Amino acid sequence: MSWILCCRPKDCRYCIQGFYGLIPSIQYAKSKYKTFELVGRYFNRQEIFKRLDELNPSFFFAMAHGYYDKFTDNFEDVVWHCGNRECTIPPDNLKGRIVYLWSCLTGRELGHKIIDYGAVAFIGYKEEWIWITKGKIENPYNDPYARGFFEAGNQIIFSLLDGKPVCVAVQDAINVYNTWIEFWKKQLFKDPYASECIKYLAWDRDALVQYGNIYATLIPCEMIVNKEACMEIPCCIWYHGSCHTLPFFPDDKVEFTISIKR
Repeated sequence: MSWILCCRPKDCRYCIQGFYGLIPSIQYAKSKYKTFELVGRYFNRQEIFKRLDELNPSFFFAMAHGYYDKFTDNFEDVVWHCGNRECTIPPDNLKGRIVYLWSCLTGRELGHKIIDYGAVAFIGYKEEWIWITKGKIENPYNDPYARGFFEAGNQIIFSLLDGKPVCVAVQDAINVYNTWIEFWKKQLFKDPYASECIKYLAWDRDALVQYGNIYATLIPCEMIVNKEACMEIPCCIWYHGSCHTLPFFPDDKVEFTISIKR
């Protein structure tokens, strides 16, 4: 089983809720995969590059500040810098991986460059990722306003860890955003910040982007032994007692039909 590498910030501006907000998804990752976590001051370019090289993870996810052509670390130092005009620190060490950068604006240019340099898939945001917080509550899951934003952002990680394709993981996150939008619509006459929550949940939802092989999964179809689990994944098919990746051409040339859930 391949590794997962994840990065959790602590010292950058406004990052304390990210420090606590990533705990559920990282704990889940550790329960299912070999997972290496870089936290706080260890979340820096040197350590990231070292662990990418040593572990060769299939999935890399991190939360920190970003720009259209940059992703930064715990101290807001640049990790990768690659855009349409210049590329001083290319993301070539992300080749062959699924990448999720929970970071502002990286979906505009850096995400495309990550794919150009060989990543399997990229998930990120093409606009600033904005959330509402009650303030002075470090754990967003204890914050009535921030909770929905972090649940949606983490859902991408949960779904990928469950073996779902990139496109389904993104849709699952969109569904969580929509669920919280509907919740806050019912609070419009009860909570003065409901309209702001609706506004920015919709903003983040619409800023979510995916590039590369959107049908890529962390768990190859061929490793799934349960028929029901196989058929839950849109890019897999169950045939003659085993799970296969689509497109699939059986050796016996027998005609068959498939049903893919959307």
